[in-house]
Amino acid sequence: MNDRDYRTIVKMVEYCDDVASFLNEFSDNFEAYCADVRTRYACDMCVIQIGELVGRLSDELKDRYSTVPWTQIRAMRNFFARDYGSAEPEFVWGTLRQDVPALRGVLLEILAEK
Repeated sequence: MNDRDYRTIVKMVEYCDDVASFLNEFSDNFEAYCADVRTRYACDMCVIQIGELVGRLSDELKDRYSTVPWTQIRAMRNFFARDYGSAEPEFVWGTLRQDVPALRGVLLEILAEK
């Protein structure tokens, strides 16, 4: 893994950690999350940034870790940035509570292989 990929993945992990930190105060309270617009927007921006960072990863790294859904992560960024108003809140909540932590785990595994 080259240095740029390493730094990019570290930044992606930081955004995943930010989402976890923002959601920590809500536990499993979906309604409270929905009522807090600042937290929603902050989490959404983290997802956008994670997807943006995927575009900076080398093709070699993405090929080596082809089981990671890089294309879908990038597509999620585009969805959040362009069509967010049409997103079902439950869908966003699921992404934040399930997909982001799962991605964090995979990214940490990749970093551990360096």
